[in-house]
Amino acid sequence: MNIIVLHGDNVSESSDRLKKFKDSAKSRGWSIVDISRDSPLSLVESLTTSSLFEKERLFIFRDFKKLSAKDFEWLNKSANKLSGNLI
Repeated sequence: MNIIVLHGDNVSESSDRLKKFKDSAKSRGWSIVDISRDSPLSLVESLTTSSLFEKERLFIFRDFKKLSAKDFEWLNKSANKLSGNLI
């Protein structure tokens, strides 16, 4: 899994860059999974849930403050075993 962090003071540029990632994923036929603040699944559950049709997936996680130290540790250990891209 590729992990991309969009961060900075310029919210407009970050939003534009995220839109470019989403547009690129759509044009390639990828699934876009928005792991929103209201999602009933945790980050780990969302990343490990498989799709029936197994397309390439782009995961978008917007609130990094919701990640615990345990989540970061899991990502560090498991990222190379997962498919898709996480922003």
